Amino acid sequence: MIVLNMMNSDDMLLLDFLRTVGKLHAALESILVKLKVDARVRSVTRWTSIPLLKDGARIEEYLDAELSNGKACSWSVHITLSASGWSTEADVRIAHKSGQDLVDEFESRECMSLSECLDEIARVDEYITSKERVFEELLG
Repeated sequence: MIVLNMMNSDDMLLLDFLRTVGKLHAALESILVKLKVDARVRSVTRWTSIPLLKDGARIEEYLDAELSNGKACSWSVHITLSASGWSTEADVRIAHKSGQDLVDEFESRECMSLSECLDEIARVDEYITSKERVFEELLG
């Protein structure tokens, strides 16, 4: 194990990135915990994937809730890093017998720097947290 006593600005940005992504991950985990104890939810699935792309990588976060009324709700987040820059995407969908509907979509944005992307990831975190109410609307 290597221990660094002094972190430079690039190290600090990387640390900020990991903390910001971790906060977003925790927000989805918090939603999962609430859904798991709700009697109106049949099952909850959550997964994270980090596929490698031709010129970068993507962090993918998903949360799906199957409801007792036959509908389902899903939250998804993608954070992509490529040679051309960073991008963030997120949405909330409802699945039903005849297909799937997009309930709401986060305004995707391309970022040219990591610090700019940190602000966008924080906005995605706020977006995901605010969309928790979709679950209640589905049952109402």
